[in-house]
Amino acid sequence: MEQRHGRWIVRLPGNRLALVPDNASAAARLAREAKLLRLLGPRVSFGLPSIQYDGPDLQLRALVPGTQVGGEGRERAFAARPQGMRLADDLGRALAQLHRALTRAEAEKFGPANIETLPTADVLRGRLQGTLPDTRTANAFDRLLDLYREYAPRRADIVLAHGDLWAGNMAVDPETGALNGLFDLDDAGLADRHVDFMYFHSFGVAFTRRALAAYAAEGGKAASWERVAIYHAVAAFAAFADIRGKGDRHMLQRRIDWVRDVCHGPIGGTLLSSPAIKS
Repeated sequence: MEQRHGRWIVRLPGNRLALVPDNASAAARLAREAKLLRLLGPRVSFGLPSIQYDGPDLQLRALVPGTQVGGEGRERAFAARPQGMRLADDLGRALAQLHRALTRAEAEKFGPANIETLPTADVLRGRLQGTLPDTRTANAFDRLLDLYREYAPRRADIVLAHGDLWAGNMAVDPETGALNGLFDLDDAGLADRHVDFMYFHSFGVAFTRRALAAYAAEGGKAASWERVAIYHAVAAFAAFADIRGKGDRHMLQRRIDWVRDVCHGPIGGTLLSSPAIKS
């Protein structure tokens, strides 16, 4: 049993989950997610949690079977296996389906996505100015934030997005790499479609590019690697800002390493060598 986001979560036999809200706001969020899951289920080919009971004080869900392949660097290790490329293909296809599953009018009823990992450039600069581990990283941070500030999503790119699609919210068959399904759509809503790819860079550049290619092949409008990359960079900066001062040295070091990889690896090397984010 655990308490998270105003709800108690209890794992039950048979791969099921009981969720008990402890306030009216949490109950409303559960009801909203249940409505979205019921609407999406018949319209996509990948698995989603199914609602078995939905009352004001209790919700029961049947979970999507599979393994979570995220955390502690497991993404890149998985992407290096042949199964990783299967997962990239499946994720690209799944997102193409998700992003066109609802009409604009249907999606607008759910409102904007809740994406706390993408604060404004000014907020991030205020939180992290003078705290980066070295001058070179601080300079790259400033330049990447300048690119982020200049980027305004196009109206055509605003779709129903998952909003928090990291590896921990994917149910994967570890033997084949097949994507069994997605879950935790609590924060889903209208957002730039590129945000649903922003954590794919945790699997590496080749994985991200392959997922983007599969997305386009499945009928999704071609997405920009650079725009996905800038969101990933901002997510890394926000994660570092969130962990500072909390006393977990191991996690703090991991977040510092993530920031350095963003600033000095393929993302920083590509974005900072160009005058602007490419279309």
